[in-house]
Parts: sequence; C-alpha cells; structure tokens
Amino acid sequence: MPKKSEAHMEARRQQILDAAIRCFARSGVQAASMRDIGREADLSLGALYVHFRNKQELIDAAFEAGNQRIEELQAALGGDEEQAAAVMDGMVPMFFGQYDDPSRRVHHLASVALLTEAVRDEGIRALYRRQSRGMTAALATGIRALQRAEFKDVDVDSEALAVLMVCLHEGFRIQKMVDPEIDTGRVIGAMERLLFDKETS
Repeated sequence: MPKKSEAHMEARRQQILDAAIRCFARSGVQAASMRDIGREADLSLGALYVHFRNKQELIDAAFEAGNQRIEELQAALGGDEEQAAAVMDGMVPMFFGQYDDPSRRVHHLASVALLTEAVRDEGIRALYRRQSRGMTAALATGIRALQRAEFKDVDVDSEALAVLMVCLHEGFRIQKMVDPEIDTGRVIGAMERLLFDKETS
C-alpha cells in the first residue's frame, strides 16, 4: 500500500483534534474518552491511536494551536511601532467580538472546559499558564507601543494592564457562554473607554 502523504496525515490529525474539541465542549475534558473522540471523528480507536497516543496528546495539540496564534500576535506587536499601535487599537473588538460568531461557540466552550480543568489538573494548568503568560507578554509589548505612539503622558504598568486585559477576556468568555444575549457591542465600547480612553459611538 502506498504511504499516506504528509498533507493527508495532517488533515486526519486536524479531523481528530476537531472531534476532541467538540467532545470537550459537550462533555468536559475528564468525561470525554478516546472512544468518544474516535466515534465523533468517525474513526476506529486503532486509527485514532496512530495520530494521538492518549488524550493528553490531544490536549497538548489544542494548546499548541492557541500558542501558534499568540506567536503570530507577538510578531505583529513586536515589529514596527505604528503597526503595533494599530493592532492594539483593534485588540478589544478582536478579543471580545469573536464571541458573537456562532460557528466558534464550540471552540469557546471547549476553552472554558480546559480552563476549568486547569484548576484541578497540574499538567493542564502548566499548559494554560504558558499560554496565558505568552498572551500577557504580547499584550504588554503592544501596550508599550501604544503608549509611545498615542499616550505618552499616561503612566501605567504595561504588564499589569496586560494581565487585566487577559482576565477581562477570560471572564467575558465564560459570561458569554452562559448568557449569549449579553450585548457585546456595549461591552466593547465600555472596554475601549476604560482601557484606551476612546469615546463610545
């Protein structure tokens, strides 16, 4: 039999990871078994184990996907100062506006499930901590660029403000999953006014 292509293998891994995300969102991390994930992906357990030896490897892959997005953000915020300031100007709508996209709800529910599990599980807590610190560092870089470009007279601890932004983001994600009717636009306006002194429209 011909060997499967790298593209085919990567597509199959993504198929399995997507299935795991749906299972985590529906049942929670602890309750979702490899058998459940295989059934969700429409694959046998044998086919599943070719790509992921256990559930922890799936959890690692889920976090790695988020880490890659954070690295892209770090690159955007760590370059040209004007570009970094422009990215930061759109940060609050990007962070908070995504929760009105129904196609992303499953991913957000899975993220909440993983965050909940991080409170109890040291391994998942370490993964979450690494990701949270990466996001905080990226935001702190962007905040400093924004201060230099637009808020030269504002003396604020960029790292502390970055931590606050991450906390507000995580809290809003949980609230939005519990109550989808929260008016995201009003929240974005209030956040921009609070964090960046922007007038609401």
